[in-house]
Amino acid sequence: MEEFNSLIKHCAQQFNTIPFCSNCVMSQCRRCSTNNCYNCLTHIHSIHTRDDHYACEKITYNYILKHGYRYVSEMAWAFLGVKNLFDLTLPINIASVGCGPSTELYGAAAVFRNSNLYYYGFDMNTVWMPIQQFNVNNFSHLPHVIQYYNSDFIEYVNDNNIRCDILVLNYFFSDFVKYRPQDCDVFIKELVSLIQEGRFTAVIINDVMLYNAGTGYACMEKIAKLLKSSNQNYTFLFQRRHFAVPNQFQFEYGIKLRDNIGFTPIIQEAQSFNPFSTCGSIQLIIKTIKKQQP
Repeated sequence: MEEFNSLIKHCAQQFNTIPFCSNCVMSQCRRCSTNNCYNCLTHIHSIHTRDDHYACEKITYNYILKHGYRYVSEMAWAFLGVKNLFDLTLPINIASVGCGPSTELYGAAAVFRNSNLYYYGFDMNTVWMPIQQFNVNNFSHLPHVIQYYNSDFIEYVNDNNIRCDILVLNYFFSDFVKYRPQDCDVFIKELVSLIQEGRFTAVIINDVMLYNAGTGYACMEKIAKLLKSSNQNYTFLFQRRHFAVPNQFQFEYGIKLRDNIGFTPIIQEAQSFNPFSTCGSIQLIIKTIKKQQP
């Protein structure tokens, strides 16, 4: 896919151009003497980390170069799972919460390649803005609409009576429940209310394959449980999926999908960053079906 290759080349060029930080904005830079920014990313992604978050532009490019092939492919598989819900001659409206660098945008562009996309990304962290602006420019030759909002998603949807085809929460909950656990229950209840109102035809939650309390999995299942209560207007169908074979401490979350990366070959600019070459997430897909009125 030309646009994704352009993103990878851009991230490699930016990573190699931006100097390593001498005054780390995190509590402590983890690259040490290795000049490996992935050490910082590994620290941020640790389940024990509570103080440090994405705060350095250089590691945002490292993030794409290391995780991009995996995350874009996982989301492409998810979009394929809901593609048959839509009239592909009409624009496909996608909203993404905590979108960061918008890897899901590239998965959607591949799956809905003959449709016009209206993509709305929401993220409160301004560190992703340079990549987001690149995304806007990267798709400017296509009839897509790509917009970003440094706004609270729930407030924006309620204030503007937003409805869309697909809502995406891509690695959102594992991050949210770790850094803002005090707000997670409130967010889930407000999100469930929006889903129950029929605001989204499909909801895609893609997250880390961890099953204990305080994980994306726990949030996903709480949403599913709340949506099982009676609703006069809509029925909700749930599809649980996983890519990786569980270890002896894990269980199979729904159906098994092939874990192959869909965006190959891995181009030369990314190879030195040793990107993940298989998919590894779990997914909950929620489909909203309008009931027939008597």
